[in-house]
Amino acid sequence: ILKAEFDRSFKLINSKTYPVSGGELNPANVDSEIEAFAQLGVSRGLDSKEAQYLANLYGSNAPKVFALAHSLEQAPGLSLADTLSLHYAMRNELALSPVDFLLRRTNHMLFMRDSLDSIVEPVLDEMGRFYDWTEDEKATYRADVEAALANNDLAELKN
Repeated sequence: ILKAEFDRSFKLINSKTYPVSGGELNPANVDSEIEAFAQLGVSRGLDSKEAQYLANLYGSNAPKVFALAHSLEQAPGLSLADTLSLHYAMRNELALSPVDFLLRRTNHMLFMRDSLDSIVEPVLDEMGRFYDWTEDEKATYRADVEAALANNDLAELKN
């Protein structure tokens, strides 16, 4: 399709050997490497549980996430872990919207629903500051989050 419609061709890759971001770990020592990353997070001011969560989420990218603790202050309404994760997503993963961050870059929307409502506004506020959103832009992103939550919560089926 790419060749026929766009005159573009690409080399096929073997996805079994293609490195995944954050996956540069020694397969024989994954647990100890993750634990070492978690300890680095603790040394940057995170509590043990938060550091372990981020080390597991980001793998070998965790040191980059934890390094942000030197230049960031904890965002109002967010934990230090969520602040670091959000800024890493905006700076390194090109997360441009709250839905992108909450659904695709973290486990919040799918697996941490019980605590999600309390961080939606702080995420909107911090992303708005970072990207210099207008109030109208922020309202649009808020509506996007509400729609995504309704979809994920199966609200239409429950009514």
